[in-house]
Amino acid sequence: MQTKILLVLFVVICSHRIAMRLTAQTTAAQDSQSVATNNQSSWKVASIVTNDLISFAQSSNYLYLSNARKEVNSIEDPRLAMELKLRILQVCHNARDASYDSSKPNFTINVVPPLGSAQVTAPSMDPKYIKDPEVRQKYEDDIAENDKRRAKWNRERALQRIEDDLMNDIKVFIMGQPAEYQLRRDCITLIHSYITDKALHEKLTEPLNSTKQ
Repeated sequence: MQTKILLVLFVVICSHRIAMRLTAQTTAAQDSQSVATNNQSSWKVASIVTNDLISFAQSSNYLYLSNARKEVNSIEDPRLAMELKLRILQVCHNARDASYDSSKPNFTINVVPPLGSAQVTAPSMDPKYIKDPEVRQKYEDDIAENDKRRAKWNRERALQRIEDDLMNDIKVFIMGQPAEYQLRRDCITLIHSYITDKALHEKLTEPLNSTKQ
């Protein structure tokens, strides 16, 4: 419960920053129809991403993060895109179970029914065919536990893919900007602003610092 509250607060604070920045951009671009159109489009995508992050914080359904990751690719403004990617990255990192090793699945494809009944003959058979109530209950519990472990593995693997993908995307983009470019400096400033986890911050900034020209 406390983790969900913290995630919601983080999302709300970051969303306020995005809204203020987009409002300022739209105001400044009133004399340019094409830029204003791009800002409107950016706002729509930012709203979608923000809603996905809030929904994830409330439900813990990683599919919302997957959708946010997909949507952010349509942002044309590189600074806004970076802000959104960093937000998704930090939320994703916070949601992961640091103690979980997703490289070692602890579930099975087929659950083997427990011994103890003449009707128990095949893996993954329907529990309703087991007449012994105690054996049937044990089998149903084993299936439920295996499903829980599979869901945990799927979730952690998905979060890991999202985080790894964003880490690579962010670093490649920033490292592709010459050191003297303001965009590069702006992106590094955004990292300092949005990435609150120390270890994650170091992973992002260390290679960038080593490539300064």
